[in-house]
Amino acid sequence: MILKNLLFFTAILLLTQSLYAQGCFPNGITFSTQAEVDAFATNFPNCTVFQGDVEIDGDDITNLNALSQITAIAGSLSLFSSDNLTDISGLYNLTTIDGYFGITGLDSLQEITGFNSLTQVGAELFVQNCSSLNKISGFNNLTTLDNTVVIRANPNLQQIFGFASVETVNNSLVIENNVTLSQLSAFNNLSVVTGSLEVVGNVTLGNVNAFDNVMSVGSNLKFTFSDVTDLNIFTNLTTVGNDVAIVGNEFLTNLEGFQNLQTIGGDLFINFNGNLQTIDGFQEITTLSGNLLVKGNPNLTNINSFSNIVSVGGELAVNINDNLSTLAGLNNLETVNGQLFIRSNNTLQSLEGLNNLSLIGGDLNLGDCANLLNVDALNNVMMLGEDLIITSNPLLNNLQGLESITNVNGNLKIEENASLVNFQGLESISEIGGELFIDENGSLQNFQGLENLVTIGDNLWIINNPSLTSFQGMDSLESINGSMNIKNNSSIETIDGLSSLVTLNNSTFQVKANAALNNITGLENITSNTISKIIIEDNPNLSVCNVQSVCEFLQANQSYNLHHIENNAPGCANAVEIAESCGFILGLEEFDFEELSIFPNPTQNLLNISGLDRAEIKIYDFTGKEILITNYEDEPIDISRITKGVYLVSIESNNRKATKKLIKL
Repeated sequence: MILKNLLFFTAILLLTQSLYAQGCFPNGITFSTQAEVDAFATNFPNCTVFQGDVEIDGDDITNLNALSQITAIAGSLSLFSSDNLTDISGLYNLTTIDGYFGITGLDSLQEITGFNSLTQVGAELFVQNCSSLNKISGFNNLTTLDNTVVIRANPNLQQIFGFASVETVNNSLVIENNVTLSQLSAFNNLSVVTGSLEVVGNVTLGNVNAFDNVMSVGSNLKFTFSDVTDLNIFTNLTTVGNDVAIVGNEFLTNLEGFQNLQTIGGDLFINFNGNLQTIDGFQEITTLSGNLLVKGNPNLTNINSFSNIVSVGGELAVNINDNLSTLAGLNNLETVNGQLFIRSNNTLQSLEGLNNLSLIGGDLNLGDCANLLNVDALNNVMMLGEDLIITSNPLLNNLQGLESITNVNGNLKIEENASLVNFQGLESISEIGGELFIDENGSLQNFQGLENLVTIGDNLWIINNPSLTSFQGMDSLESINGSMNIKNNSSIETIDGLSSLVTLNNSTFQVKANAALNNITGLENITSNTISKIIIEDNPNLSVCNVQSVCEFLQANQSYNLHHIENNAPGCANAVEIAESCGFILGLEEFDFEELSIFPNPTQNLLNISGLDRAEIKIYDFTGKEILITNYEDEPIDISRITKGVYLVSIESNNRKATKKLIKL
């Protein structure tokens, strides 16, 4: 009987040991104190495989030496917020983690070493926010990482070594914002990253010996804000599924490491690399699916490596590269399906290199190029999808090279080109789908080059062109489907070149502050019922306004709200005067009494008027005698010399009148 009982208990013990060996803690376990860690081997001597999650979270824990028996975790392993944990090497026998492996917020941990028995991590592997961590090494038997790897925001991390056997990361690899990281010597056998490969914001990283065998990145490749001088580590890279971003690398001088890259599925950004001198590593790229942006590289002199690119699927922007002297590297480019920006390249004198470009799907935007002399190289551009914008090119004196463009579907904006004298080069344009905006072109004399323009789809703005003397070149313009605004052109005397204009599509007719303008005869053919409002003001020499379009509009629309005419020469001084010269009397409209008031009332010395800026004021006594006549210009009127009594104040402004009672004290 004793023998049978002994055999039974022995069997139970063996079964228990077997169960422990196969797996324990299916619901997981949390270690909160060092005592719990130290007692584990004694309490569970045969527990080597955990079926659930393992969490290590306790400020009392300093080391994990007593956990060395653990070989596998079927769940996840989390080490977090254990502020006094300095040593995690006790996990050196760990071979597999089926879930994630996370090390977060261990502020006393200075080094992560070992884990060379670890062959598998089934989910994410992340090391982040460990304020004292200065070195990561080991992990040399990991061959495949089945999810994202993140090493992020460890402010004192200086070195990353190891991961020598990893060949595939089945998601993203992110090394980010480790601000003192200076050496990255890891992942040397990595060949495939199915997600993104991002080395971002490691601002002191200068020594990189990693990624030499990477051939494919499934999503984004980002290498930004570091101290590297070259990216020769990517010499085997052939494919990037989405974007490539090379941004903010102050000491980077060249991009030769990308000479075998054949495919970029998204955008290519090469921006704000302060010492980048040449772009000479993308010779295998022929088609770019997304945008190509080369921006803010002050020492860049050429972009020769783009010489085989035929098509850009999105936007092409070459902006703020002060020493870029040529676009010759784009000599095979035929199509830009998005916008084309060439802006703020102060050494660029021509657009040579764009000679084969024929289609721009969005805007063509040329601006702020201090030494740009011509746009001749655009002579093959036939299709422009949106706006044509040419602004702030002080040496550009003509637009020859744009002759193949027949329509501008969006706006045409020509602004602040100090040397431009006319619009030669735009002779083929017959229609503008949006606005025509011509502003502050100091040498512009006329509109020669726009002879075939018939229709403007929105507003016309001709403003602040001090040398403009003639509207020659707009002789064919018939329709403006918006407002017409001619303002602050100090040398223009006549508007004869607009004599073909017949419609404004129920919009405003504005002629304002043109110092030399003496007549508006060229506007006589506008059909008056296509005008919604007339503004003619502050043209000191304008004396001839009684043209058919204005006469018919005033006769049909006598309301003050529909015309504002003042401060012009006699003959155009106000709407009443123009109406008289047109052969009819324009009545004065009464002010709405709620619109204005006189104050103070009663008053002794000064009288103010609210609700208007200017008016003619006449004060009568009750016998009808005129006591005072003056002009009110938003300043108090002195009535101190008028004797005490009750008076009537007549107020007239812009063909409107009102009468108010005044008590003088």
